[in-house]
Amino acid sequence: MHLDRNAVSKEQAPLRLTHDELTAVLNDAIARHSEAERRAERPTTLEDALDVARQLDIPDEHVLAAAQELQRRRVRELRRQVARDRRKAPFLAASGFAVGIGMVVALVRPSLGGLVSVLLVMLPALYLGWRWKLAPVSDAEADRTELPPVPGQCRVCGSTSATPRSTFCTEHEYRAPGAG
Repeated sequence: MHLDRNAVSKEQAPLRLTHDELTAVLNDAIARHSEAERRAERPTTLEDALDVARQLDIPDEHVLAAAQELQRRRVRELRRQVARDRRKAPFLAASGFAVGIGMVVALVRPSLGGLVSVLLVMLPALYLGWRWKLAPVSDAEADRTELPPVPGQCRVCGSTSATPRSTFCTEHEYRAPGAG
C-alpha cells in the first residue's frame, strides 16, 4: 500500500488504522529511517535516541535505563569473551604436559601401563579443551573477569590518560617517593 499525502483529497475520509497496522507502519518507517541513516554513515548517539523518544513522548528515564542495560550487556559480553580467551592457556599447558608424558612413555618403554598413564594425563587436557571451546561462560564468571586496561584511558577513573599509550591519568600516575 503506497500513500501519498497529496493524493488524498479533502472529500475522502482520513485513513483509519488498527493498532497492529499502526505498529507495522511505524516499524517500517523506523526501518527505512535507519537504512537512510546507515547510508549517511553518521554514527547514532544517545542524544539522537533521546530526540526520537521525545518526539514519541517516551520519558528520558526509560531511554537512559535502556541505554544503561545495553551498556551492561555489552560489557558482560566483552568480559565473557575475555574469560573464554583466558581458558586457552591452561588447555595448552595441560596438552603440552600430556604430549611430553606420552613422548617419554613412547621412548622409554611402550607398554599398557604407559598407555593408561598417558590417557590419565590426557583427561585434564580433554576437560580443559572442552571448557575452552564448548562450555559457556556463566554470568558469574563473566562478572568476576577483569577487563584488560585500555591504552589512552585511565584504569582508575576512566578519564584520558597522561600519554596515548599510558593507562593512568596525570592524577593517578606513579610518583616515586620524594619526587615533586
